[in-house]
Amino acid sequence: MADEEDVKPRREREPISLVCLIIIVVATVAVVGAYVNDHMINDGDDTEADTGSTVVMDYTLSLYDCYDNGGAIYQTTVESIADSAKWVHSAGYTESTSYSTFSVTLGSGSVLQAFNDALYGAKEGDEIRLTIKLGDGYSAASTTKSASTSGLTTPTSVTMSASEFTNMYSGVTVPSNGAAVTIEKTVLGWGGIATANSNGTVTVTYLPTAGEEYTIEEGSFGTVKAKVSTIDSGTITFDLEISDTQAVSGQYSDDLNNFNEIKMIKLNLYKVTADGTEMPGTIYINGTNSSGEFSYRTLAENYNTVLYYVINVKSVS
Repeated sequence: MADEEDVKPRREREPISLVCLIIIVVATVAVVGAYVNDHMINDGDDTEADTGSTVVMDYTLSLYDCYDNGGAIYQTTVESIADSAKWVHSAGYTESTSYSTFSVTLGSGSVLQAFNDALYGAKEGDEIRLTIKLGDGYSAASTTKSASTSGLTTPTSVTMSASEFTNMYSGVTVPSNGAAVTIEKTVLGWGGIATANSNGTVTVTYLPTAGEEYTIEEGSFGTVKAKVSTIDSGTITFDLEISDTQAVSGQYSDDLNNFNEIKMIKLNLYKVTADGTEMPGTIYINGTNSSGEFSYRTLAENYNTVLYYVINVKSVS
């Protein structure tokens, strides 16, 4: 009887012990599983960006719309996007010499506030499409002016520093002192000859023909030609013909008055005078009207403009 009494309580306790053991095992597996998931499988990729977080990303900045929806790439960290003939580049796009991801610490003030705010809550693998409206992007005092397309003038020869020459004619070697090289197409469309001077400057002599028309720019956003009317007393007089432009609306904060907004066309009107005023050199035509005038700016394209970003988040820490 004593033996039976001893056995009976032990058998009653065994199921309780087994249940406790199962609970402990399940809890342990859950904890270990969560750790493995967070630190070995997902590597923390569920972390949401917050103030102080460092977000590593690739991005493509474009004008007029996202680059894959008809916009024009202004800047990108992705080499395959930069090199693809599938996408359009803006007039002032400059090809990068190297490509790498971009890092932002939220709240540091290192980027536009709208860009910073768009990253809150972002996680690894997210794609963010961001439109930064006028006033929230890069802003500066307006440089927009206007000029007539008729009666522009330039000297038959212009002298510039060697660095200016290199910037304008990157594919032409600066001639040695006293030597000359032929320029097949100058910035104004016609041909010319570059001669090096003893003081380190370079003189470009223009060789247009009166009555002829020359193409200055022929790109994605329009064609600009120079039609030479006269060459007299060291002065070339010509008209600009602007065609095949692409209209936009609400893309610029600059006051274009009665001009119709167009996607910007980049020109270098070095030493060109229009309406009695010398042009500032590199300009971006941003509007035209029916009165034979054009509006232009000297600001870089990403200023006073709506900005479109496609952001691909690589990590958040």
